[in-house]
Amino acid sequence: MKEPKKYKPQSTRQVCELMKKYEGDCKLIAGGTDLIIQMKKSGDKPKVLVDITDIKEMRFIRIGKDNVEIGAATTFTDIVVSEELKCKYSALVQAAKYVGSPQIRNKGTIGGNIANGATAADTAPILLALNAIAFIQINKGDCSCEEANLQANSNSICVRNVKVEDMYEKQNMTSEENIGKGNKMLDANEVIYSFKFKSIEANEFLGFYKLGSRKALAISKGNLAVLFKVENNVCTEIRVASGSLGKTPLRERELEKFLRGKKLSEEVLTQAEELYSKVISERLKGRTSVDYKKEVVKGVFRNAFDNAFENRETEQQFCSY
Repeated sequence: MKEPKKYKPQSTRQVCELMKKYEGDCKLIAGGTDLIIQMKKSGDKPKVLVDITDIKEMRFIRIGKDNVEIGAATTFTDIVVSEELKCKYSALVQAAKYVGSPQIRNKGTIGGNIANGATAADTAPILLALNAIAFIQINKGDCSCEEANLQANSNSICVRNVKVEDMYEKQNMTSEENIGKGNKMLDANEVIYSFKFKSIEANEFLGFYKLGSRKALAISKGNLAVLFKVENNVCTEIRVASGSLGKTPLRERELEKFLRGKKLSEEVLTQAEELYSKVISERLKGRTSVDYKKEVVKGVFRNAFDNAFENRETEQQFCSY
């Protein structure tokens, strides 16, 4: 099959122009750590590849008083070395650090990690726990941005915002054999510009844990992120999100409901472990991995909570809230 024609635009405006010109015949590529492998395996190659790695306006980390925004072309290495993220968002840094090898982290991007739609994406549970929103640029041709949920950005390009959770809900509706190919996450004329989430407060804790077959270069067999708020020793708000434990990364609503309003005592956490094991056993019923995963998720769950408390203790030594 003929090799794709390659373009390397320098702005989001140029990306939209290329998407319009080659509508339906092009694919966006950032690090390419997933897409290139998929193309080799399937033999299905687009006519055009649009490489967005040189677009500086999509590669940034902005930490404000109320919100944090990360550009979709930001690499995992960018996240790992960010001193600002280490201050309050150690769990996100840890998730990025778990991704592949140094070479993959240098090339792979947070936008690609989500857009690929893989259930094992290491940054997905963190973004779900943070209740992150994705800003998605849309090639509307000559149309206006007057439709519902659309707005024009500084470059007069149409943008819609959608919860990362809703993106995975859309992906979850696709067939099993197509999961992980990103075919339902975005439409052909869309590109993720950035992710945004609210800043963590002093009484909120963020943790992450990944279970792999080895300490490095491992595809996740199960990962979990937690974000919870503690007031008067009671968990007043909580979000729990997992990866590799279903068709797509997802929020663990039953766990959240059980833990909300309770003191996070040893007894309560042990009860939560057992509940989680039952949830996973039911979700993965019929799969060969169910007996293994329904047991190991107990440790994954507890380690994520331990990580949240450890992160806060470490962060407080260097940062002020």
